[in-house]
Amino acid sequence: MTFMFRKPGTQDIVFLENPGPRLHHFAYTVSDSHSILRACDVAGNMGMGDVVERGPGRHGPAGVLFVYLRDPDGHRVELFCDHYLLIDSEVEPVRWDVKVPGLTLRWGLPPQECWFTEATHFSGVPVAELDGSRPPLATLERYLADKAKTRAAKAGA
Repeated sequence: MTFMFRKPGTQDIVFLENPGPRLHHFAYTVSDSHSILRACDVAGNMGMGDVVERGPGRHGPAGVLFVYLRDPDGHRVELFCDHYLLIDSEVEPVRWDVKVPGLTLRWGLPPQECWFTEATHFSGVPVAELDGSRPPLATLERYLADKAKTRAAKAGA
């Protein structure tokens, strides 16, 4: 992923390595963590708890609190509480390795496979597929399967 910014926040536009061009999600900064939890509560109270697709959790080197929801049309929307302001335009880019524990997801569960594979197509724009050399995805499904194997192995030992 590549996170780019022009204003004094951590991200104005983000590019992910996926088939595309497609829209992965819209992201909105909220003023505080309570706004994220309130959005989840409102969805749950309206009987729409299943629109909460991922989170709440913290991700990235900045430790940004987030939640991903689906709007009524199925588009993905991220709410995040970005408490970092970047005011020095001369700051060098930061590179981070997604294989280093704690950098991609500080806490919370990994995303479902659909988070990696589903996105909104742009009308009349063909989607270019990837070359297939992508490593296995760290999905919720894989995480739960690995956990079940570990527990079964401990129980059998």
